[in-house]
Amino acid sequence: MPGTTLDSVHFKFQTAQLLSECQGKIALIAAWAQRNPSADIELQGYLDQREALNKYSWDGSAYSLRSNALSDLRARLVGNALVVAGLEKSRIRLGNGDRGRFLCSEGSESCWQQNRRVEILVAARAAR
Repeated sequence: MPGTTLDSVHFKFQTAQLLSECQGKIALIAAWAQRNPSADIELQGYLDQREALNKYSWDGSAYSLRSNALSDLRARLVGNALVVAGLEKSRIRLGNGDRGRFLCSEGSESCWQQNRRVEILVAARAAR
């Protein structure tokens, strides 16, 4: 079961603002984790192609820092929301998603939205 993706939540372009239709997923994931105490949760943040290519307002030297910062910020936001929903913070890990792994490669908003995500995965329980 470790490595299994439970779900993904999605974000508005160039923000760490969760799409409203994804809010309910947070409570469901927290409830699932509470019913499965032998599992931890890993969060992996991703960007869409435009954010990853950094076409907007950043020079090339800032690309890696900015891209990693936005992906990480999204993952931290989901982690904080899971804690608010009742999951212990010690059971949440921030992972490193492959920043260039896109689920969809078409040049449309609906495709880009699929790529602006945090994947919520099952992780083996860390020794405490």
